[in-house]
Amino acid sequence: MATLEIRLKRVNKIYYEGDIVKGVIVVQSRGELPHNGIMLSMEGAVNLQLSAKSVGVFEAFYNSLKPIQLVNYSLEIAKPGKLYHSILVIFVKCFIFVFVICMW
Repeated sequence: MATLEIRLKRVNKIYYEGDIVKGVIVVQSRGELPHNGIMLSMEGAVNLQLSAKSVGVFEAFYNSLKPIQLVNYSLEIAKPGKLYHSILVIFVKCFIFVFVICMW
């Protein structure tokens, strides 16, 4: 059995355009681990929320609006292959990642 953990340098629920996201993906396993590749994906979307002042104005449109996707980004961390263990019974493999949030 293997575990995968994503650790961000700055743990924040909100990132803005131009922010740099840094972190590491930590994979732990008791033996060799074949995989089909490791991808990191980031999605950003907004939802419409009505305020007390706008009740009645947007009600007709509210049910028909879907979340608006602002950004969708994928980063290949590792190509398909195997992660091998060393002399240790449990091995740890780390993949460092960095990307900038941009809206195209």
